[in-house]
Amino acid sequence: MGAAELYLIGLRVTHFIAGITWIGLLYYFNFVQVPTFKELDAPTRSILIPRLVKRVLLWFRWSAVVTVVAGWLYFFSWWAVSGYFPFASGKAPPTGTWDLAITAGGILGTMMLVNVWGLIWRNQMASASHLAFA
Repeated sequence: MGAAELYLIGLRVTHFIAGITWIGLLYYFNFVQVPTFKELDAPTRSILIPRLVKRVLLWFRWSAVVTVVAGWLYFFSWWAVSGYFPFASGKAPPTGTWDLAITAGGILGTMMLVNVWGLIWRNQMASASHLAFA
């Protein structure tokens, strides 16, 4: 097994583990944390938010970044290993079902990453500063 294959395996494993972490934390937020926080009183929530929520959101944000970066690196590295270089090889871009599905997944994952960093993170920071001055 050559260096290129090991590199692709490493990217794929990294993408897979980071993706599991990202989606697992998303399920944690939706099915565990939100319902639990609705049942807690304000003093308990004020203790948990800076400690627990801040840490979980840190892992959530960075697992999103690692998932998307490793996925796109894998995608373009796989193209390079297979001999397809956009605009330089003269070959038509891959158009098989797998290629289209992976491209669609990459686009959706990138949109989700923008949502995590562009909306969720900003709202969390605004909420944290609001709580700090309340």
